Amino acid sequence: MSERRHAVVVGASSGGGRALAAELAVRGYDLVVTARDDEDLAAVASDLALRHGVTVTPRALDLCGSDRHDRIVAVVYLG
Repeated sequence: MSERRHAVVVGASSGGGRALAAELAVRGYDLVVTARDDEDLAAVASDLALRHGVTVTPRALDLCGSDRHDRIVAVVYLG
């Protein structure tokens, strides 16, 4: 049995972040996707999961500010 691969994609609701999330999903990665807009992010996560059969966990997150690294770690590891 092969091990599942995981990735975190920030800014996944549009543009380059969305394209990267889609490419990783095509390659079979389970994802944690973040963006500021919770509604758009949920739609992207649902679409990727349905199309590619991967687990996609959306987390609304604004990464402005000096504590952004701590917030990313908290979202990924603490949910």
